[in-house]
Amino acid sequence: MERGTCKLCNKEKDLLDSHFVGKAVYRRLGEPSLVNPHPIVVGKDGAKQSSQQVRDYVFCYDCEQIFNLKGESWVHGQIATMAGFPLLEPLKKHRPMFLESDMALFNVSAVSEWNCEALLHYGAGVFFKAGVHDWPAEGGETKIELGPYLEPLRQFVLGEKDFPTGSMALALSIAGNMRPFLGYVPPVRVKDSGTHKYQYYVSGLMYTLFAGKTIPREMEKISLAWTTPSVVFVRDVSSQAIGMMKAMSPDPDGLLRALKAIDISLKKKPDLP
Repeated sequence: MERGTCKLCNKEKDLLDSHFVGKAVYRRLGEPSLVNPHPIVVGKDGAKQSSQQVRDYVFCYDCEQIFNLKGESWVHGQIATMAGFPLLEPLKKHRPMFLESDMALFNVSAVSEWNCEALLHYGAGVFFKAGVHDWPAEGGETKIELGPYLEPLRQFVLGEKDFPTGSMALALSIAGNMRPFLGYVPPVRVKDSGTHKYQYYVSGLMYTLFAGKTIPREMEKISLAWTTPSVVFVRDVSSQAIGMMKAMSPDPDGLLRALKAIDISLKKKPDLP
């Protein structure tokens, strides 16, 4: 522990060794059947498999419990792994609100197996973590600039205020297949005209945060904070995540070779199709 100011409650407390992405995610991303079981990390020297976790002394015990109980503990059990994709499975019983060849839109307010409040808090928490602290990381940037939007996001994550609709929207897309790209890409700024846009990917889930003085109504309607209905897109987020990793990597071709090598190794397992 270290003594310091917790960056969520802003109180002087004992700080824990906080993980930017929960330890449960790293456990799920590892593949013990491989010679090197660790996930791929993209850093300044290119792509490599590494056991290093992004962590620092940032939050107190009470605030770590807020992250855990309000979002992380449920969401981490829903991400895609080699065993399956729990978050996708319930959607098979529901009709999409909108359907095209490469995309479907579901009203997840009607999906009893989904905890939309946890999904909203988890996504907001990740972007807040990336905005409030410069995390030391082997695998590239974990810091984003949220400016005046950081404080209202902090107040929501802490539980002091509602999600700041009107100045922010948080959308979720998930992969439409049971075996999407297994990995995570830290929050990054995405070019977009008219608003600030950030994206974060973790094993089948792609979060998009919009921030601006006036969020267009169509963006508000796709936000997890928009409750009637609460919508989610089902589409190919794996390719998008790999594209984000390529943009971060100084050696995109090396990254693709590493991903392909892991994929080939996994397909050699007799219990896989």
